[in-house]
Amino acid sequence: MFTSGEKVYQGGSYTSALASGFVATVVSHDTTNNVVSLINTDGVYTLGQPLVGVNSGASRVMLQYTPSLFNVGSGA
Repeated sequence: MFTSGEKVYQGGSYTSALASGFVATVVSHDTTNNVVSLINTDGVYTLGQPLVGVNSGASRVMLQYTPSLFNVGSGA
């Protein structure tokens, strides 16, 4: 299970993902529905590839990615 605030990545390692992969920070992990909410996403995600937790070692295959409708600076 991913933990809130944990860094996650796609790639061979967190270090390599920082350079050329996908990294993000976990907001929450709903284990019942297998939904991981992320913030501070950076890089290009790859559907069908594992998302790995740096601290927990948790791993889940990313099957769907739905970007937030939140607009920075919008006040909403």
